[in-house]
Amino acid sequence: MKKTITLFVVMLPHIILAQKSFTEADFKAMNARYLKNPVAFMQNETTPNFVYTGTDGIVRDKVASLKIYDVLEEISRDYSNIKVQQNGAGAVVTSQMKHTVIIKPTGQKRIDDEVLTATLVNQNGKWLLQSAVHSMAPVDINSEEAAIKKVIEGQTQASYDRDLEKSLSYWANVPNASYVLTSLNANLTGFEQIKNTYTYFMKANPTPDKSKIEASYKSITIKGNTAFVKHEEAFTNEKGNTTKQNCHRYLEKINTEWKLVGSVVTPMPTIKTDDEVAIKKVIEAETQSYLDGHPEKITDYWSRKPSDEFQSQQIVAWIGQPYAKAETLNKLNEAAKNLVKKKDIKIEREDFEIRINKDMAWATYTQKAIANGTVAQTIRETRILERIGGEWKIVYVGEQGVK
Repeated sequence: MKKTITLFVVMLPHIILAQKSFTEADFKAMNARYLKNPVAFMQNETTPNFVYTGTDGIVRDKVASLKIYDVLEEISRDYSNIKVQQNGAGAVVTSQMKHTVIIKPTGQKRIDDEVLTATLVNQNGKWLLQSAVHSMAPVDINSEEAAIKKVIEGQTQASYDRDLEKSLSYWANVPNASYVLTSLNANLTGFEQIKNTYTYFMKANPTPDKSKIEASYKSITIKGNTAFVKHEEAFTNEKGNTTKQNCHRYLEKINTEWKLVGSVVTPMPTIKTDDEVAIKKVIEAETQSYLDGHPEKITDYWSRKPSDEFQSQQIVAWIGQPYAKAETLNKLNEAAKNLVKKKDIKIEREDFEIRINKDMAWATYTQKAIANGTVAQTIRETRILERIGGEWKIVYVGEQGVK
């Protein structure tokens, strides 16, 4: 009995070596048969206990794996850095893999970079696939973040340039795309709705916005073919006024390119002191236009809405009533162009109070007009302003003489 055991131990290496080797060429031939008919391959060239683990981390048995081909059609696989390790009747293959699939319900083509780890066993002289694990290919985080930023910033810039085609090119053409813009109470679902809204907006606003755009990133989280980004955007217009917004973006890597799938944009509350400075600048600039004898500039500081209103006893002589709005306000502005001349008057304001509620502001103050060193006029003034497109605009002015 001892001699028999000794003989078996001596013969064991020769038995292992006698197993049919599995080579890179065998692996490539197996892949060719798989691509020719994936279902037949799965039925005939995998073990009964075959398991497949996808990049989603879900483990599927043979029956569940076959069901994948009801919704996916794989049309190509390109391997690189193939490594084969064999131990007797078992073999392990690792490789980087770029494969292309068609999603049958939508017809969408998708290309993914993955790493394949496969185990094989030799049964009765035939190599069978026992397991396949797909994991996401390692990425260069810096280059991926740079590519994501390029998509986000490119889409914003294209929108401001009013370039419809380029702006939409950064979005994924998928039904689950979503764009929420809280400032406009807009909740768009699906690429087609986003496309239609962009088209309507750019037709209504064809002039490019020359605002300077700056993005400040808080975090970029990448998980395989998905990315979640938190950042801020600051827009500074040609007049130097700056507005900011909070942004949350969701992107997916489709055909090796990052695309926007979800976007939520919310205006950032402006610091009150900044708003107060901006409001005072508008009031002072509007008054200075009058004093400089440039009444045509006055309307630049108004919202130009039909509801704009100006109240003062001083305008009775011009238009026959103490208030002006809509057509009457237009009439007043036309009259001012002919009657207003440059005045050597200094303006002083006191008891200046501003209250701000989101995009509306109420300002009151006492204004003194000083000419030749003496107070020529004192009025109590009330102004209401509205934030429109990031800029404060006057919507109401009321004046009352003070003795």
